[in-house]
Amino acid sequence: MKYKKLYLWLLGLVVVTPLGLLASGAVWGEWGSDEIKNQVGFVPQGMKSLESFWSGLLAGYNLYGFDGFFLKSVGYIISAIVGVALIFLIFKLVSLGLPEEPKNKSKVDKNAT
Repeated sequence: MKYKKLYLWLLGLVVVTPLGLLASGAVWGEWGSDEIKNQVGFVPQGMKSLESFWSGLLAGYNLYGFDGFFLKSVGYIISAIVGVALIFLIFKLVSLGLPEEPKNKSKVDKNAT
């Protein structure tokens, strides 16, 4: 398999994703309006108006009813799998629009333009 190492690395990253549960404080870049206000002194108007509009497919990287460290870890792993699958799907769709490479590169004329 051509991408075996890549898949193993991705699997490893998915498995260690719940380690973020051990950290204290907010995740970088995922601050709510209250945390933004504490950091910069105000909340941007656009953030105020859109904050309650969308909370994400798996809000808090968790599934409803998944309480406790183990179940939250499962929720994190499911979120990671969904994220990796979506990225893979996007790249696959983009690659369908790209021209194909020749099957046997050695037969391609190197002087052709």
